[in-house]
Amino acid sequence: MADETTANNLPAPPGGIVNPGANAYVDQTGNLRATLAPDVLQSARADWVDIFDRGAREAKFFGKDLSGYSPEARVAWVARFDAAAAGDKMAPVEPPSAEMIRHHQEHLMPIAPKAEDYNPFYGDFLKDEGTARLSAFNAEVTGWAAEMHLEPALGTAIIERLVELGPKLEAMSPEARTVWADQQARFVLQKVGTEEALAELKQRAKAVLGAAKGNTKFSAGVANSLALNDAWLLQTLANHSRAVEAFSATRHT
Repeated sequence: MADETTANNLPAPPGGIVNPGANAYVDQTGNLRATLAPDVLQSARADWVDIFDRGAREAKFFGKDLSGYSPEARVAWVARFDAAAAGDKMAPVEPPSAEMIRHHQEHLMPIAPKAEDYNPFYGDFLKDEGTARLSAFNAEVTGWAAEMHLEPALGTAIIERLVELGPKLEAMSPEARTVWADQQARFVLQKVGTEEALAELKQRAKAVLGAAKGNTKFSAGVANSLALNDAWLLQTLANHSRAVEAFSATRHT
């Protein structure tokens, strides 16, 4: 780093929350290391931003004070990295404005989501899968969730629900599956009121699955599966469709 004193003076994230996944780019106190090579600065910068974003999510989850995680604070956090790295001739990357960050937050749309933002717990549902197959499956579904632009907690919950439903439905007889699907439809119908509204939910859920352009196979599998009849999954995907629609209609430029 151009000036070690400057680099080491970068503060820890608000509230002292440090992301352990920031690896060697950031030390345990949240200070930027002064030994970064120019060719890894962009990756280091992404990890630096990730520290702030993960801290914000943890603070929100545990009901902590969020005042230190405002959009303006995020812009300032990124700017501090850029200032410390300026002497290393890092190609500047325009950070998101406070307005853009606020727009994403209002619609629960993460900025540049990554597969590692999603941490599903599989429990015993995939206990018979080998380590390599489980790792490949996890990479596929977390990458899919990122492409869907799902908020991390929501994306993780959707993955876990799909993993739970798979073996459950597979173990049912054809008759039992029909009964289950009918029950789910009645649950949703009681909430939305009309067959037309139920049909709209299904249409929205299937349409939003198309957002994962790089994993159309997985999206198609979900769209054409019996699991999509699940009341929670159907309504959750439909709600995400509405969030994407509202986000796009008011997109910050």
